[in-house]
Amino acid sequence: MSKQLIKSKKRLPPEIMEILGKPPILSTEDENLYYATFARFAQDVSPKDLITWFLLEDLVCARLEIARCRRFQASIVKAGYQLSLDLKTKNHRSTTEYETIHSLAQWKEKKIAEIRAATPNDSETIKKNTEEIQAAFQNAVKATRDACEAAIKSWQVPAPGDEEFGCAWGSWIQGHQSVENLRAIAEKRFFTALRELERHLMGFAKNLRHEVEIIEGEVLEDIKTEIAPA
Repeated sequence: MSKQLIKSKKRLPPEIMEILGKPPILSTEDENLYYATFARFAQDVSPKDLITWFLLEDLVCARLEIARCRRFQASIVKAGYQLSLDLKTKNHRSTTEYETIHSLAQWKEKKIAEIRAATPNDSETIKKNTEEIQAAFQNAVKATRDACEAAIKSWQVPAPGDEEFGCAWGSWIQGHQSVENLRAIAEKRFFTALRELERHLMGFAKNLRHEVEIIEGEVLEDIKTEIAPA
């Protein structure tokens, strides 16, 4: 346990933390951030009863969920861009292999057939010309594949920017919107908990003022009784 985590947890009552249980966070998230956020909210609100602590927990969880959704949205955009790039790469290689190189193979077979038809009885000429065509075919295939890989390499941007992410929006927009809906729900829960907390604190303050007024009234009554003439 880090010193920062210990420091944040020490700012919170252990009996309250035991009641609330373990932080509802993912394995990739920082436990210290949970306790630090909780401690800061508690510092601002100064909880006096368990209900306030429960409402604070709702605020903390909603706040962390909002942040989680924003991280997920960024991850979805990056993953969508990579998915779009992978699909583009796969399609380009497929087109190269099954269309361009297939066309070259058809050209090779056609040329060899023409040579054989032109010199049916000249095996040496047929062999020589066939080897030349075969070599030309191999060179063309290599050049085609090299051009294909060069194009793919040019698409590999070390640090994609808005233009690259924007062009791939079709690959991430649906997932992004789904998380956006979840974020809106989390924000709604946050503000609902905040309103409930405000109502609770105002009611708590009213009850406290009422009790103070009762105490003050009783004290004043006792004073009046003590100073009343016999």
